[in-house]
Amino acid sequence: MATIKSTIPILPFFFALSMVFIFMGGMSMGEDAREQALRDSPGREGEMGQMIRSTLEEYGIQPTPEGLMKGLNHPNASARSFALMGLALVGDNSALQTISKMVDAPERNVKIQAMLAMNAIVSRETKKRIERLYEEANNAVDQFEIAVLSCKLGYPGKFRDVLAVLHDSKDPLLTRAVREVPLFAKYQLFEDGKPVDWVTSVSAILTNKTTARMARQSAANALAEIGSREGWASLKAALPNETDPTVKYIMETALKQRPEGP
Repeated sequence: MATIKSTIPILPFFFALSMVFIFMGGMSMGEDAREQALRDSPGREGEMGQMIRSTLEEYGIQPTPEGLMKGLNHPNASARSFALMGLALVGDNSALQTISKMVDAPERNVKIQAMLAMNAIVSRETKKRIERLYEEANNAVDQFEIAVLSCKLGYPGKFRDVLAVLHDSKDPLLTRAVREVPLFAKYQLFEDGKPVDWVTSVSAILTNKTTARMARQSAANALAEIGSREGWASLKAALPNETDPTVKYIMETALKQRPEGP
């Protein structure tokens, strides 16, 4: 099973909530199921859901999509903020127009929660549509393109499509896949409990003299763009044995421009 862990530092509370909301998206839920989401979300998300639900009840706001929408008219700004937090967890596109008007609210916290709620709902709906596109794709090329698009939008879960191309030196998508590796390398991805080793995969392409020149050039650039200690070490180790003048030039240039660091 593949898992994902973002390498981006933990953000302050409100923005941490937004990241939770973004990655909770998936299946379309009815009102009962969405109310249940406030109670039964796993781990940290569940704790936040319970906190939001409890506070909503204190303000007399029902934790249903309809109740949360009514809560946006509550006279207390804090209540409106928590209603927006609830909608970020369980709202859908139908709530966006109303929420967008609250971005202009005079209270700062209401503004913030309105923007976070909009972002969460749009992200959740986007993720659903990406999943649908992927399922409808009827060939490997389309699936690869959707996998890359998904990662660019913050969902790198389809990384296996890129890995599969990297492991086939004759794949016509090889050069494109190598160029996209730094995009996926921003995330800490796991497959079968082990971290995905992008550097090793790209280094194998760089050092394979039978691989197309363009793919090898892209591999050198990708290792430099990843910018990890392992990536720089791979470039340095491969340089003495490189015979292609273009690939060698790219490697030398990258190593000369390497940022100072440990």
